[in-house]
Amino acid sequence: MRHNYNILIVAFAALLLASCGNRKVNGDKLPKVKDKVLVEVLDSLSAQNFDSFYTKMNAQYIDSSRDISFKVSLRMIQDSAIGATIKKFGLPFVNSVISKDSVKATFLQDKCYSRQNIDFLKESFGVSFTHRNMEELLMGFPIGYNEELDYDRVKDPYAYILSTELKKDGDSGDALDIYYEFNKDVNQLKSTTLFSESDSTEIKIDYLTRQLVDGYSVPESLDIVIRTPKQELSIELVYRKSRVNKPETIHFVIPDSYEPCK
Repeated sequence: MRHNYNILIVAFAALLLASCGNRKVNGDKLPKVKDKVLVEVLDSLSAQNFDSFYTKMNAQYIDSSRDISFKVSLRMIQDSAIGATIKKFGLPFVNSVISKDSVKATFLQDKCYSRQNIDFLKESFGVSFTHRNMEELLMGFPIGYNEELDYDRVKDPYAYILSTELKKDGDSGDALDIYYEFNKDVNQLKSTTLFSESDSTEIKIDYLTRQLVDGYSVPESLDIVIRTPKQELSIELVYRKSRVNKPETIHFVIPDSYEPCK
């Protein structure tokens, strides 16, 4: 049971974020771009909206003791729910749904179910994450953008990067340093990074390739690396058969015969 539950958590860690540390420098210096232009692009990317999204994912999860491949069928209805069916060897073994305040899952092999508050992601990885943040990550939008925050330019002649500090629970809450790196054309995000100062947790997402789907530039392949003082894990995702703003229905039922997972 624990093995299955870990895969569920990791699949939704693919509902998380990223930092610019350990970046290798390749190529020539980039042309100069004004700070104001980067902020305007970030604001424009954040203003994107969608009604629904669907994709199939090939996923690979790696940590110090495991290397697991699995498939995910994912449906999103904006501001409502994110549904995911996780398959192994072609057979579904986890069905789950994330709403604004909870994560629910059924485990077919163990015939049990789990109900968790959305805060369980923070308990697992040390970074607070909202339903909207998950939508932003999966669509390749800026995560946690707020026009009322100040955005500073990271001085790097080989990259276009803006950073900000986000207080998750007001001025007294944990501080998150967020880094947004743009591509060379300064029209999309290349990567996003979150770093939790309180416990040195870093989650980095590299958007390796994108695809134009129904007028949206959505991820095609991405890598996520999560580093904590105790562990490092990574997940690779490849999107297939993506579609945007088509009618989607999220089905989630807990069978009467299922018991709470232990």
